[in-house]
Amino acid sequence: MQYVSEAVSALAEVPLKNSDISAAVDVAAALHARYLDFSASFGPAIVKAATGSIKVPSDDERIAARRQRGALRLLPELVAAGILSDPSGFLTVTKTLISGLDFTKDREASLHNAT
Repeated sequence: MQYVSEAVSALAEVPLKNSDISAAVDVAAALHARYLDFSASFGPAIVKAATGSIKVPSDDERIAARRQRGALRLLPELVAAGILSDPSGFLTVTKTLISGLDFTKDREASLHNAT
């Protein structure tokens, strides 16, 4: 497939609902089984979406937040399904999300937001 990169960006950039996660895993599994270079491209793309680094000019904050939440839910499902074999994306996402918290001001609120 010459359009693997388009499939990767489409799957990583779509704002997923909870009910869409299993379908997205099924689509990713089919692409992973068919195209060898899919997972190598999709891993970094989904990590970028989970950290909130994907910006689409027409998005408002609600859509961007929905995209990030969907990617955060999708990432562990992809690792559990064996589509992403390197779980280091979790570490990257965790570091990025935790670095945005300021634990010095309100420790309890920051810990609550981190969990």
